Amino acid sequence: MIARKRVCAAKRGLIRGGTPYRLRQQQHGIHDGLLAQIFHFVNQHPSTNLIVIDTLEHIRNGDSDKSMYAYHYNDMNRLREITEKHKLTLLLVHHTRKASDPDPLNTISGSTGLVGAVDGVFVLDKASRTANIARLTIANHDTEGF
Repeated sequence: MIARKRVCAAKRGLIRGGTPYRLRQQQHGIHDGLLAQIFHFVNQHPSTNLIVIDTLEHIRNGDSDKSMYAYHYNDMNRLREITEKHKLTLLLVHHTRKASDPDPLNTISGSTGLVGAVDGVFVLDKASRTANIARLTIANHDTEGF
């Protein structure tokens, strides 16, 4: 129920801003049809320039018998196929670990394969969950870290 309220609030905000959007709430996993589903959607809606997946964990369903790094890197490379075939941004929402680290990239949950296989990473962190101030760290292949 809470998730539905958040989605409805987000839709109202997008409508007020005049931004056209399409919302798809159910999807396949990376290894059981997600790419085909996205390619079909983008072919039906060629003006698509942003796809947001919230959260990455909801679409992960591959072979986890490999090393964690190989498993994560393979998943990211499968998703990269989307951006290689279409001029669009794929934004994956993922979580950080609870343990702190001076380097925000080290707080991303999972192995370094997640960070190593993508073009860019944004990490938003706060001193505490209820803090009013947050820090955004941006790291990507095109610019130096902020």
